[in-house]
Amino acid sequence: QQMVEDVKLMVEWTGDTREEWADRLEAQRSGGGGVRGALRSGGIPQRLADALMRHADVPLDRVASELRKGERERLLTALAGYELEVGSADGGFKKAEVSGGGVPLSSLKPDGLALQGLE
Repeated sequence: QQMVEDVKLMVEWTGDTREEWADRLEAQRSGGGGVRGALRSGGIPQRLADALMRHADVPLDRVASELRKGERERLLTALAGYELEVGSADGGFKKAEVSGGGVPLSSLKPDGLALQGLE
């Protein structure tokens, strides 16, 4: 039996590209808003927005017009290319783990795992 070690998944949290997130941050910068507001307006839930900002070392109270180049680059990577490691320590793919929240079964299409209304 062969174990798969250190599988990495690339996550785009909303399906928006890096360029689309860059445009959204730029619009927020022009409007004088905060980075958290840009993430929320892009469909990122507040707790995830805060976690991604902490991961990118961006202060939670950062105003978009004061976003430094390094912060911006790290945040764009976290939003549109987050590297999620799936290691063997958590049981890998043999042991499925469920995260908090989930998806209501009523929102799933009966013929597959796609969500209704996302065509």
